[in-house]
Amino acid sequence: MKRIRGFDGLRALSALLVFFEHKVQRRGFGLGSVGVWTFFCLSGYLIVQILHRSRRAAEDGHSSRALIDALLGFWRNRALRIFPIYYLVVFSALALGRLGLAEFAFYATYTQNFYIAFVSHRWGAITHFWTLAIEEQFYLLAAPILIFSPSSRHGAILAGAFWVCAAYVGITKLFHVGAVLMPPPSFAFMAAGGYAVIVGPNAALSRWLSHPVTVVASTGALGAVCAASWIQNTGDESPAYLNLAGWVFAASWVCFVVRYPASGVVACLETGALTWLGRRSYGFYVYHYLTPSREAAGRLLRLPTDLLPSGAGWVLLQLAATLLLSHLSWVYVESRVLAWKRPALSPVATPA
Repeated sequence: MKRIRGFDGLRALSALLVFFEHKVQRRGFGLGSVGVWTFFCLSGYLIVQILHRSRRAAEDGHSSRALIDALLGFWRNRALRIFPIYYLVVFSALALGRLGLAEFAFYATYTQNFYIAFVSHRWGAITHFWTLAIEEQFYLLAAPILIFSPSSRHGAILAGAFWVCAAYVGITKLFHVGAVLMPPPSFAFMAAGGYAVIVGPNAALSRWLSHPVTVVASTGALGAVCAASWIQNTGDESPAYLNLAGWVFAASWVCFVVRYPASGVVACLETGALTWLGRRSYGFYVYHYLTPSREAAGRLLRLPTDLLPSGAGWVLLQLAATLLLSHLSWVYVESRVLAWKRPALSPVATPA
């Protein structure tokens, strides 16, 4: 699949927002959520693009076997991308006693979001993996639905999925029921990104979302809401309109980058540092929360914490350690495993 200019830069900035929340921000609605939302929208765009093209290729070839091959090939490629370092960390956490057997069963089956929401009600060293559980749940549901549905119906399916998920968010907010870790709020971002693929960059909705005024306004609105949440220290008790602002924000940036690949903004996103980090953003996300706090590092090294850098200095050390770890992971594990991926089916005719 052809690389999309600017997507690596968006991944890099999203990863840094998550890092900032976990290492610096201590109250209010987390900017990390903004990064996760952008990740989900990007994922929806790319995954639906693969599935839509695979379905069209099967239709062009009039082969029912091609549908099965496309589905299994998609799942195989996703497993090669996600599984290796994910299970490396999960099994390491089990071996080090950071996960009990009951917890491990949920992490091993990518259902830890349900475990955190309904059983443990707590955060730990690898609970940020709940987003990876959401990704896998989306792959399991979306892939067969889109592969075995006519490509002409994909837009309606994704639009319907978005509105069902949006209604779920509205209802849970209305009745003050916690819903953050359940699939629908995150699936809404993926469905929005996927819908942008189906309608194409020249559709009226895509043109509106990608308009610079929409991009700037949605970014400012979301920033204002996040700032108000930080000032008021509202935590996870975010209003429903925050999700609306997030949907517009994430979709507008994805649509803008796709529609204006030659713009100055995309040129900035294509800078070497952001592209480098974007390609390693999955490992960066997986490992970033594992870098120890200043106090934990002092205990580990058996040194007084006074001898260790404090404040911004320690955060920069954590950032450097995460960057190094994600680079080593990319060079020696991820890139080598990705060489085993098989190309997805492509349609005879180029999609609009």
